[in-house]
Amino acid sequence: VTYVLSFASWLYVLRFVPLGVAFALINVVHVLVPVGSWAILGEVVTARRWLGIALVLSGIVLVARQVAVAEEKL
Repeated sequence: VTYVLSFASWLYVLRFVPLGVAFALINVVHVLVPVGSWAILGEVVTARRWLGIALVLSGIVLVARQVAVAEEKL
């Protein structure tokens, strides 16, 4: 049931956001899972993983910024 709901929400998002942007932004899961396990479960997150999280967040910010600039031009 949750898989079907996830798929339905993905299709809904694609109605409003270009595929390239949506696919880039879905990588936020690689940030939320380790940060959530660190904050809620008290798991240890290594420095290498924090570096990866920072890189993923940087990529997401770059994509989101490009979309915002493109929308301003419209």
